[in-house]
Amino acid sequence: MRNNLIFNAKRKLIPDVINQALVDYNVWKNTSEENELQNVPPESSNTLALEKYDSIDDIITQTNTLSCFVDGSWTSPTNNAGIGWTLFNTDGRIILEGKAAIEPVNSPLDAEAEALRMAVVQMRKLGYHIVTFYGDSSEIYDTLSNSHQASPSSIKGNHCPTYMKDIVNLAKESNYCFGFQKVKRTCNGVADKLAKEGRITNSGYVVRWKNNV
Repeated sequence: MRNNLIFNAKRKLIPDVINQALVDYNVWKNTSEENELQNVPPESSNTLALEKYDSIDDIITQTNTLSCFVDGSWTSPTNNAGIGWTLFNTDGRIILEGKAAIEPVNSPLDAEAEALRMAVVQMRKLGYHIVTFYGDSSEIYDTLSNSHQASPSSIKGNHCPTYMKDIVNLAKESNYCFGFQKVKRTCNGVADKLAKEGRITNSGYVVRWKNNV
């Protein structure tokens, strides 16, 4: 299917195809509703001072956009890493979550940068135009939070500057309003768990809509 949200190599049975179509429809409907509700750009990190908060709920109540929490999982430069992200609406309800194992990278910083790049790409594919991305890496999120103007070359790691350049390029288009905020690690437990699951189970890229209503 063109909008394939759950990736696997198995032949889909007819009930699976029907279920996939329902998921795609619900994601499209949810995306349209959320975009209609949003007309305000993300607030700056200086305004929100998010690092004083200790939970996801605390952060979501202080923001005016969809919130995407992102993390990577890494053990060594020779083993697959993992990525995970979770998208919340302004009521604190999970809309979507994604996880995957990725090819080995040189450092935890590289894994987190790739996790963020994949999350940004997915938000664009699904048509979410106003999103704030959160993570616990100061080197990544403090660099990106200043209106996407920081130089990616200031980030350490062989692959990370390329990832950062991709993120900046994806976020700076005029029809998207993406913000980036550093948060405490204690606020990023959901994405961290997904990233570890993706790595440990050697998962393909799974993006799942959460029907919590």
